[in-house]
Amino acid sequence: MKITYLLTWPYEMGGTERTVITQAEAMALRHDVEIVGVMSSRAVPFFPIPPSVPHRILVRTDEEGAPTVADGVDLPAERHAELHGAPSRLVPATWEPAFSQLTDLAVDQWFATLDCDVLVTTTPPLLALASQLAPDRVVVVHQEHRTSERRGSSLAPLTSHGPRVDAVAFLTATSAEHFRESWGSAAPVVLQVLNPLPPELRPTSDHERPLIVAAGRLTGEKRFDHLIDAFAPVAEEHPEWTLRIFGDGPNETQLRRQLTRLQLTDRVELLGRSSAMGAEWASASIAALSSRSEGLGLVIQEAMAAGTPVVSYACPNGPAELITHGVNGVLVENGNVGELSAALLALVADPERRRLLGEAARLRARAFDAHVIAEQWEGHFTALLQDVRPGETRLARVIRRTHDRSPHVTRPRDTAEPVAPDTPLAADASDTTDPRGTDGAPLRPGAAHDVVLVSGRETVVNTGLLPEDARRENLRTTVEALAVAGAPAFHLPAAGPPRIVVVPAAHRAEVAGALHRAASGGGLFLAPVAPNGRHGRPVPADDAEELWRAEPQRIRVYRRWGNPERTLFYGADLGCDVAFWQEEGDLLVGAPGGIVTEVPVSWLASRITALVDEVAVPELPRLSGLTLVDQVTFPVDAVYTWVDGSDPAWLAERHRRRRDAGHQLHLEADSEARFRSRDELRFSLRSLQYHAPWIRHVFLVTAGQTPAWLAEEHPGVTLVDHRDVFTRAEDLPTFNSHAIESQLHHIDGLSEHFIYVNDDVFFGRSVRPTQFFTPGGLPAVFRSPTLVGFPEGVAAPHVRAALNNRRLLQQDFGQTLTNGLLHVAHPLRRSVLHELEKRYPTEFAATSGHPFRHDEDISVTSSLFQHYALLTGQAVAASLRVAYVGLGGRDVGRRLTRLLAERNFDVFSVGDFHESELPLQEIDDMVRSFLQAYWPFPGRHER
Repeated sequence: MKITYLLTWPYEMGGTERTVITQAEAMALRHDVEIVGVMSSRAVPFFPIPPSVPHRILVRTDEEGAPTVADGVDLPAERHAELHGAPSRLVPATWEPAFSQLTDLAVDQWFATLDCDVLVTTTPPLLALASQLAPDRVVVVHQEHRTSERRGSSLAPLTSHGPRVDAVAFLTATSAEHFRESWGSAAPVVLQVLNPLPPELRPTSDHERPLIVAAGRLTGEKRFDHLIDAFAPVAEEHPEWTLRIFGDGPNETQLRRQLTRLQLTDRVELLGRSSAMGAEWASASIAALSSRSEGLGLVIQEAMAAGTPVVSYACPNGPAELITHGVNGVLVENGNVGELSAALLALVADPERRRLLGEAARLRARAFDAHVIAEQWEGHFTALLQDVRPGETRLARVIRRTHDRSPHVTRPRDTAEPVAPDTPLAADASDTTDPRGTDGAPLRPGAAHDVVLVSGRETVVNTGLLPEDARRENLRTTVEALAVAGAPAFHLPAAGPPRIVVVPAAHRAEVAGALHRAASGGGLFLAPVAPNGRHGRPVPADDAEELWRAEPQRIRVYRRWGNPERTLFYGADLGCDVAFWQEEGDLLVGAPGGIVTEVPVSWLASRITALVDEVAVPELPRLSGLTLVDQVTFPVDAVYTWVDGSDPAWLAERHRRRRDAGHQLHLEADSEARFRSRDELRFSLRSLQYHAPWIRHVFLVTAGQTPAWLAEEHPGVTLVDHRDVFTRAEDLPTFNSHAIESQLHHIDGLSEHFIYVNDDVFFGRSVRPTQFFTPGGLPAVFRSPTLVGFPEGVAAPHVRAALNNRRLLQQDFGQTLTNGLLHVAHPLRRSVLHELEKRYPTEFAATSGHPFRHDEDISVTSSLFQHYALLTGQAVAASLRVAYVGLGGRDVGRRLTRLLAERNFDVFSVGDFHESELPLQEIDDMVRSFLQAYWPFPGRHER
């Protein structure tokens, strides 16, 4: 589309001029854009206009105001001067005294030949002109760059002519609502769009220099006299601190007298105008604003973009819409010099708070990026153009549009505020929306997601993404950025995570730019990756100049996600790597990491698209669809055993069977601790979904019970009654885990390879199938350093079972079992279990028939299977990083807290004790809190 921006004085120094030039430059990347000015006495613009944006002036004057050129006005020079001295017939002097009959002619001629799709006006008088003179086919959008409702005499053309154009945009929601209500049913489309900041590399404050900076016209409206009075106590208590005020204006003499009176001439500097305010804000540790009223001023935006916390009067409109008090700046009562002084003193004395507020301010400033704002304008312009009907006048179009819709204000997509360091990443507590879509799939991250600051790092608030979702989003973000960069990338298969995408090194700069733009969603980080696969210190993707200067051979791309309670973060371990390969002759050559280190350059011309983790990625045909020898290709199921120990019917049966046993049971066989529930199963299943998403199906073996939290339709989970696996009805009901475990291979539909998990066992981080099975299908055995020993006399049932296992293996293989197994998730093979039952039928039958743990039991799934499989060449010894937290000691809280903080174990278990040093309720509370914090998001099988 062709867009024309119309300004009164485009070459002058002003916030409107700078804003429009920035906006035009961003829009010119994708559209035909020009800037037209009504008049100017300057030969060149104060703010440079880029070559991509053509610009012209309709009426040029000399420094004394005499006209020199009037575009399209073919009259003698003396006639120009006469007309320029005559009052305008189009723009009353009360609206804008600079207009004349000469500008009337030039403007009228220009409008008659106007050829654009969208005309953007920037002052109320220009709005009035466009509403009367612009061709009907041209969409007219007016942009307000001041606190509109406080315009004074220039308010009249906005009020009267605003309803005659297609749309009017305001900087603040307050202004938008004010005019929407004022215009009522006559209102045009009302928009709210922020001013943009140039997408340039900005210096940022280190918050250490003892300097406060303010900027603006030296007028009564800016009330710099208030700021000087507020600074006086700061100067007295902190003599190393200085205040700098940039700007000029009629109040300069008055302010200098004030400084002399207060003896602050050596502490407060009046430095005039500066064209490099970005550097000035970055040099400061605090920015100050004392205006009587403000729009969405560039002063605040620029300071925030430099990471400088702003202390401001809470004057009408702008400051309160940009600054969240106590989060990314400080607001004080408008006009209260004492409060302003106290706020400055507090920040001066607290460098850590300055740093935190400044970092949060810099994050908030993401919403001001010119490309972000340009995307919003592009959407608004496109929607308005689509509503243009051939032959329809603008007034008819505006009236029709008004009656076709309900009154509304269109707001920009919001970029959420960073939270204070001691605040949860809380979304609105009243928000009860489901974080997943209607199909149960997690919603993709986007601009609507909150981005907050946690420990100094941007974090996207996660309300439902599981690790596999985050890994997929990182791949998607990377691939989409590379597509934007136009780089001939391809996915490189590798034996394990992370995913790797290869890019020719010649495209490194384009990739850097694309990832910088991708960072607008917030929380995106880059980290260099060493040849050994370890990643280095991550940096924000939009602040990675130093990283790119080092020309890394491989980087990791990831978005940092955190749940609202700040207990679960996803980071670099779920990222996607971009490997930069060098062209060497006809080959593209890179470092090790995937399945090849070189490919012919010619292969890039025949790339195809394939789905990897449900993401469309470019691949090389020769490397696509490969199944690697170190991949597990067979299905793996999971089996859980569980009972509801609070079920009255189950309890009654347990008491009856205990009476029928006729002998004293060992404490371990019938302890309440064996059946106590803290919803461990629920969270163990969550841990499986979070960290082992490759599990095909879960079989939950129960005593005819159903967990209350299980959804009525529970995809991926099958309930299996004890009656469906025990071959003898007289063996039931049973309360013996050894007995239940001896029958698991009878589950109908169970895959050959499966993992058996007790409900007190949890997957603590992402695990791979190859940690449990070899690609050839051999299960891993995780032996414990704990010795079985040679006890005599009374021993716990689990020890007796291990001794019985030893006896069987010793008599058949002549080898002695010495160690137990770790309490982990056990990989098993169904065929080997059938083989064991066929080999030891008496022992299997005896164990199955014991309703409680018994001295004659064998422990099939947690000892016998593993040692038998090792001895027969049907298993391999392996290792996992595991932990065990017994709930009997006084250090339970400390150990659980450490587990939660470090999250560095593959598998861990939380085991109940028959006796504990802590009250049972205290243990219950700690365990439940720990489990909820570790896996906060419900599984897809839950209600």
